[in-house]
Amino acid sequence: MAEGDVTQAPAKRRKPWWRRLLKELAVLLVLLAGLVALVLIGINTSPGKRFLADQINGYTLSSGISVKIGRIEGSIYNEAVLKNVEVHDLEGAFLTSPEIRLDWAPFAWLYNTLHIDEVSAETLTLERLPVTRPSEEDGPLLPGFDIYIGALEVEELIIGEAVTGERQVGSLRGSADIRSGIAKVDLQAALDGGDRLALRLDSEPDADKLDLGARVVTPEGGVIAQMLGLPDAAELTVTGEGSWAEWKGEANATLGPVQLADLDLTARGGTYTIAGTMRPARLVQGTLRELLAGTQNVRATGTFDKRVANGEVRLDGPSLEAVLRGGVDLAANRFDDLAVAAELKRPAALLPTGTRDAADDALKRFIVFGIYGKTHI
Repeated sequence: MAEGDVTQAPAKRRKPWWRRLLKELAVLLVLLAGLVALVLIGINTSPGKRFLADQINGYTLSSGISVKIGRIEGSIYNEAVLKNVEVHDLEGAFLTSPEIRLDWAPFAWLYNTLHIDEVSAETLTLERLPVTRPSEEDGPLLPGFDIYIGALEVEELIIGEAVTGERQVGSLRGSADIRSGIAKVDLQAALDGGDRLALRLDSEPDADKLDLGARVVTPEGGVIAQMLGLPDAAELTVTGEGSWAEWKGEANATLGPVQLADLDLTARGGTYTIAGTMRPARLVQGTLRELLAGTQNVRATGTFDKRVANGEVRLDGPSLEAVLRGGVDLAANRFDDLAVAAELKRPAALLPTGTRDAADDALKRFIVFGIYGKTHI
């Protein structure tokens, strides 16, 4: 080697910055996954279940409804056992059960689905009807997620004396599968006091399937009558046959000795029609009862898609003729482009009894018309 020559080591090549970043991100993801795994494992331990129960117990809805759980046994990820469950309102516990068994898939919520394979209780007690505060929020009338309940069973359903004046015992069974394009519901309930409820719905347009049937019976002062505020014994029956392309049925309802409704029902490719007669005066009070006295001819036609109902309802009776057109958005909880037209055939129905004869001679019928646009329900 010549004097003065200097041998230099080759320069070390630096790795691209993005490779280093990807490596560090991968390490972070592994650490995060491990942390999540520890949390998921930890929440399924006895202290974790206690913590979860405390979080549930401390939450109250705006209506004043809250759920209290004594303790959680089993696995919160599939077969959980909830002990000493109480549902509270503004005045305390109104719905209780010593044990509720819940077999569910909580991670289905990531796909916007409430998935319950089975929920059951040997005993469920409704001590009284709930007392809630009016909601100040305009929430949706229908949930914005899919619902699957493989089996619902209450072996002993107890209705407290505060509901109907005497203690009643019955049972409740059902299932539900409600998602886009499919609605399947099967519900059966019975009480020893005479209340009966049976509902069957199997709707799947893509399979050209529509099966609907219902029967509700409640005696005077019964549980259903109390919940709906009915003044007398009532019975509702819905029957029909066909498919989604064309289905025909009928609905009949009585309230005491009165034929409340006698309606023909049709469904053709997503368009629904109700036509027949009703006598709804006993369901309302005051001036509205006078306006709806006698037999009312009813016809309603509309569609229901993505939780939005659109159509027209016509009512024609001795005192009033009215037409309602527009939509109801159950997701946004509002009326859409609603128009109402009404013709008062007998203005005297609005006046005190002693002045009606003179009013009928003096007053002419008039028309009331209003467009309410997007009005919240």
